[in-house]
Amino acid sequence: MVIAGRSFRIVIALTCLSAASATGVEISAELSAATASLDEEVTLIVTIVDGRRIEPVGIPSSADLTIRQVGPPSEQSQMEWINGRVRQWRRVTYSYSVAPRRTGRLTVPALAYVVDGQRVETRPLTLVVGKTQRGRPLIVEIETDQREAFVEEPVRAVLRVWIRVYRQSPGIQLDANTMWSLVDRNASQFGMLGEPIFVEQRVREQDDAAATYYVYEKEGVVWPEAAGRLTFDDVRVVMNYPQQLARDLFGDLRIARGQRLSVAAETVAITVKPLPEEGRPDDFNGAVGRYEISTSAQPTDVTVGDPITLTLRIRGSGRLQRVSAPLLSRVPALMQDFKVPDEPLAGRIDGSAKVFTQTIRATRPDVAAIPPIPLSFFDPQTGKYETARSQPIPIRVRPGASLSLSQVVEADVTRPRSPGPLIERTDGLLANFADIPAILEPQTAEFGRGWWMTLTVCPTLYAAIFFLHRRRERWSSDSAFRRRSLALRTAQQRLDDARRAGGSTAIEHVGRALTGYIADRLNLPPGTLTSADAGRLLAERGASADLAAEVQRLLAEVESMRYGGTPVIGDQESVRRADECLHRLERARL
Repeated sequence: MVIAGRSFRIVIALTCLSAASATGVEISAELSAATASLDEEVTLIVTIVDGRRIEPVGIPSSADLTIRQVGPPSEQSQMEWINGRVRQWRRVTYSYSVAPRRTGRLTVPALAYVVDGQRVETRPLTLVVGKTQRGRPLIVEIETDQREAFVEEPVRAVLRVWIRVYRQSPGIQLDANTMWSLVDRNASQFGMLGEPIFVEQRVREQDDAAATYYVYEKEGVVWPEAAGRLTFDDVRVVMNYPQQLARDLFGDLRIARGQRLSVAAETVAITVKPLPEEGRPDDFNGAVGRYEISTSAQPTDVTVGDPITLTLRIRGSGRLQRVSAPLLSRVPALMQDFKVPDEPLAGRIDGSAKVFTQTIRATRPDVAAIPPIPLSFFDPQTGKYETARSQPIPIRVRPGASLSLSQVVEADVTRPRSPGPLIERTDGLLANFADIPAILEPQTAEFGRGWWMTLTVCPTLYAAIFFLHRRRERWSSDSAFRRRSLALRTAQQRLDDARRAGGSTAIEHVGRALTGYIADRLNLPPGTLTSADAGRLLAERGASADLAAEVQRLLAEVESMRYGGTPVIGDQESVRRADECLHRLERARL
């Protein structure tokens, strides 16, 4: 058993100090080490003294370093009595992990804070990074056979982590489970594939040297949601690799000296291609993969206008959760014989199939069958659009019942007729009344306050209950209505995530907030919109030209920073612009 003991290190005096003389606020920054290897992580400590309200501006982007905040800031307050005078001070400390991306003399950028309404900054620091020694203790790889993929095409990948076996004489060797327990799961990021598990012990040759490693793997499938470059830059493993072990008073092993490693995944970028415009069917609804569709109907012996429940069952190799129902309103053979509601369908997963139901009604008695229902999809294996069709369903439609004029006059033909002759009266309705003067007297009726309240409140209450009931029914059955209703809230949550994250992660959240909002409002498959698609759709839906251009311009900048290699700059400004665009889009009511 290994106990990860506390590692005491001398903090290198790389301290910078600046003071805001007007407020007495002091800010300092220091690195835990002046030098590091390429796979090693150092700690940056920023201390702010005598600040009441502190707001970090954000972590600046750096092409040479990966910087992230470690946990919430710590706070310490103290009161001192000196020569009869009371002095209070407050110290707030922020911790950041700094992982180098290349060797050389690197600059840790200044960090800015707003303290009591004034902006203060640390001074840049220098970190010297050298090459990793032979037989690296930690290696992270992502392996995939694919170099290109279409949007929504599955990409199979394997996350593989190599941890060098640690041995210490006499006869001490840490097993695979113990070595993995030294991985900092809170600081590590395993990405879309998830945390790996131990598979084997293997010898690896590298740089004319061989070493024995524990190998941990996790295989999975990644579904690209947008065109551009698919990378695994967010995958990173952080661990405290032992350099010396010692035994405590109880005889258990603990780490007497360790090295904190932070290693990013070695991988290649995958080019994600958008779905082609050429050959796209009019009824294509975003399905990517290979599918088949079958239908059933109940009942099949009906009268004109009777409801028929049509069930559509879709199976295939794609991501069924993202598959939408065929657009029945675009099936001419169905629309000419049946009345079909024009509304999106909410499906459910049933085993290996996705099931949709819709109510249709035959409009003529000569309808003999429900026609085949087409399902268009894009097959990434062939690179072409294809259409699957269900089999026709024979049905019998009878004419609706009708009444003759005599049946309308004599509603009950079994009722005995009056034996006497019919006599026509010339005095009209007055013949039904004997006391004519009483009828002609003025009649008055008085209604109290309770009657008027009943006449006013009851209809209003009924209308409110009816409205809430209909809205609840629509909310539970209409997925498109739910998406439209939650579009702004979902986008705002993504922008909140962007404000907290900063850097490239913030840019990713900005893109998803805007494209997700447009897709939700227009009931489009999520994750398939490019900047050009967004601009075109907004223009078609009546958005102003400057609003459509601003959204397209912002998304193009996001795509360039995410996939085009452009450095991430102005992440919080992008968040602000996206928030403004969302409110303008909401007012435009797409």
